[in-house]
Amino acid sequence: MACAWLRANYYPEFMASLLTSVRNDSDKLNLYLQDCHTHGAKVLPPSINISTETFVADGDSIRFGLSAVKGVGEVALNSILEERRKGNFTSFEDFIYRTYGNAVNKTVLESFAYSGVFDEFGHTRSQIANAIAPIIKAFNSYKGKIKRIEDKEATFVNFDDLDKLEKERNKLAKRREKAEKELKELVHKAIHTDAVEEFDSTTLANHEKEILGFYVTNHPLDEYRDYISSLVQRPERLIDSSTVKDAIGEQVIICGYVSNILTKNVKFGKKLEFNIDDLHGTATVIAYNKQRDAFKDIIKEGEVITVIGKVVHYPSSDFTYVQLQDADFPDTKPLPPKIMVYTEQEYVKDVIQEVDNVIKKEYDDVPLNIVEYKVGVFYTYMGETKEHVMRWPVSEKDLDDVINKLYEIDNVFSVIPVK
Repeated sequence: MACAWLRANYYPEFMASLLTSVRNDSDKLNLYLQDCHTHGAKVLPPSINISTETFVADGDSIRFGLSAVKGVGEVALNSILEERRKGNFTSFEDFIYRTYGNAVNKTVLESFAYSGVFDEFGHTRSQIANAIAPIIKAFNSYKGKIKRIEDKEATFVNFDDLDKLEKERNKLAKRREKAEKELKELVHKAIHTDAVEEFDSTTLANHEKEILGFYVTNHPLDEYRDYISSLVQRPERLIDSSTVKDAIGEQVIICGYVSNILTKNVKFGKKLEFNIDDLHGTATVIAYNKQRDAFKDIIKEGEVITVIGKVVHYPSSDFTYVQLQDADFPDTKPLPPKIMVYTEQEYVKDVIQEVDNVIKKEYDDVPLNIVEYKVGVFYTYMGETKEHVMRWPVSEKDLDDVINKLYEIDNVFSVIPVK
């Protein structure tokens, strides 16, 4: 009861705590991240001044913890948090001067840059990433100069001429001052160079996935969300990676991006096995022989594709996959709405002809190149089982009018729009 109340009234705080509790379980973490998306709570990348080690609420949003950043060890993280207790970092330059060296190295800087930790400083991620190499070069040069100065100072121990000693010390002080000035100029120049074009959305998304383990700011499928939702119109069952096991033995359609491609030899030829990663996780797809050869130019790492196939399950190994039958590149635009017409088998031809006549006569702008038959799937209407026989694309503006006219056709038992 208390959990329900907290979830209802303090959702970001509740989910931040819940996400932290499962941070080592990627399946549960992904499930709860989807819950945040469903409830409209943004999950944001880690922030150098807001994030702690774990997930934390940030207004109505939730921040990733800094410990989620791959390549950042405990020593480096503790060093950064300890320095931050003295005051927030005011800029990327400020962060560099206060933390770089020892545990905070090139790997830490790159991981932070690519995962968005420095976003609040107003630079693009590509700009900071491109600045790291020249900054490290500047620091190494500075350290070399300071080392030579310190080596020189070490020779002053047995210096008898105090006037000469003072002059030498002043020279070294000026050299140190000059080295510090050059370092600041080089660091500033590296960060504030001419505008660097930001990484494209796919690259940004892939960096986050690689470093945080999840897509946070962007997802490769973001621009395909409407299209994927519209696939429910297809005669195949629309699934995602979380519902594959619910569709064992069924013809399905799934959309995602390709990863982890493997070619393997089997008794009857070759198979192409790969992952389809979507908004919910990962599903396995396998293409055998002819399908493998037919779609090898489509199935490439990082490509977003739509796969049609049959779900196969082996109980002994609890292995479930989609056996590929067809594949293609998706569209960013959703499919046009369709109407599903139900009748009995004996009236199919007559009904098809009548529907075509109505649509062609009344609606010239409606495409008629798609009439799909769904064999062996039945729909119960008014207590009787009727075969679901056809689907027509219909323009959005004519949808209601088309439905009303089709109900006037003899032996049409039901007309259902699918958007």
